[in-house]
Amino acid sequence: MELALKMITRPKMITHRCGSRLRKVQARGVDERLLTIAEVATLVRTSKQAAYRLAREGKLPVVRLGRNLRVDPAVLRGWIEGGGRR
Repeated sequence: MELALKMITRPKMITHRCGSRLRKVQARGVDERLLTIAEVATLVRTSKQAAYRLAREGKLPVVRLGRNLRVDPAVLRGWIEGGGRR
């Protein structure tokens, strides 16, 4: 599982507007990016619907960014090591 998390986490790229042009740049000071529910479902080998249900029930620790749900990889590791209990 550790290897799978390391493979998904990579330097975060953000879109930066420079005048009328958009460029992608690496975010500074960001060690790990937040995972999407689809990525979490792949890592824990379950369906996206099951991952969303766990998040909705408060069993999966998530971060809300507007309407989007994200999961901190470090918190996910702890959640997995704790047997999936919050």
